[in-house]
Amino acid sequence: MEQNEWNYTWNADFYHLRDKALISLIYLLCGRIGEILNLAKEQFVDQKDFLIVKEFLVEKNSVNPIRDDWALPKKGTLAPFTKIVMDYMNRIPRKQTKVFKIKRQRAHQIVKHITGKWCHYFRAMGEAYYMRRVFRDPVRCAVALRLRRSDTLIEYVPFEWKDYKDQLSA
Repeated sequence: MEQNEWNYTWNADFYHLRDKALISLIYLLCGRIGEILNLAKEQFVDQKDFLIVKEFLVEKNSVNPIRDDWALPKKGTLAPFTKIVMDYMNRIPRKQTKVFKIKRQRAHQIVKHITGKWCHYFRAMGEAYYMRRVFRDPVRCAVALRLRRSDTLIEYVPFEWKDYKDQLSA
């Protein structure tokens, strides 16, 4: 995930973990920086196989601004990202209510410096993952992620006419 690490001179392990958790949450929640920075600790509920994010607020969606609970899996392909988030959550000071105590501009700088990529890249890759591996339907994926337009996911839909030979011949 990382290309560089920020050269922190104080509490470096904690801040490197924070930076990885920030990128992981952008990917896992397909969130914008502002949405991720607005997360509060009490929104995270640890369950057996999932870390649940309660009422994740989607900034740009005025029609239905609150996404239902979102599950971050502890098993499977996405588990390493969830583990990073859980490790960070366990290290946040108790008195801190927000998950991240940084501003939007700083978050953008961190993601760009560490990965060499713009933060929207990770959001798009998360959407692509959910489209290809989980929902496999652009409408369902758009509903789950509270996207306004499902057509933005069309490029991730695999399609071969040969897969529908039986239906075409009927």
